Amino acid sequence: MVVARYFKPGMPNTGAGETGLALAPGERRWNACSPMSVSETVLVANTRQAGKTRMLTVSFGALAVAACTWAVSGALAGAADPTACILAPLGLAVAWGMGLYSRRYVVSMRMTGDVIVLRTAAFGARDLSIPLERIGRRTFHEGRYPDSPSMRAPWLTLHIDGFRVPFLIDMQAERVDLQRIQRLR
Repeated sequence: MVVARYFKPGMPNTGAGETGLALAPGERRWNACSPMSVSETVLVANTRQAGKTRMLTVSFGALAVAACTWAVSGALAGAADPTACILAPLGLAVAWGMGLYSRRYVVSMRMTGDVIVLRTAAFGARDLSIPLERIGRRTFHEGRYPDSPSMRAPWLTLHIDGFRVPFLIDMQAERVDLQRIQRLR
């Protein structure tokens, strides 16, 4: 059975129920693109931080293209600038790293029965349906930096059988159900 979920953009889960059937006061918007089954549980909802990750991915990609253009145009003109020749491969490496990071940065995580559905920050990303038995260890990281005691960016790594690089769950997301994530399996 599938029901439509009501939502109000920018509003965190108000405890209206795991299935999204109950409405909080003022929630009247219809989200026809997001059907949600009655037995579905939202474990992670992370749109704000994922937007920042996507913005950085695009920015580093644009900088890599600019550096490569600078290096190639100088080489074609017969006067290759050594700075451009150094920055171009460095820019490509950083853009590639951000692409990998965005493919492992979790935007949403839902549980339906014995399947976890992950969506990452990668562009053109589709939902990954992963059976619970493939979920591996979960490691919590405090994210404290020694040089800046006030800065804290905690995250959770989620290892899944069949993937070399673990998925990253930002603990500063709008919604993270850490207890249920830790009990998965």
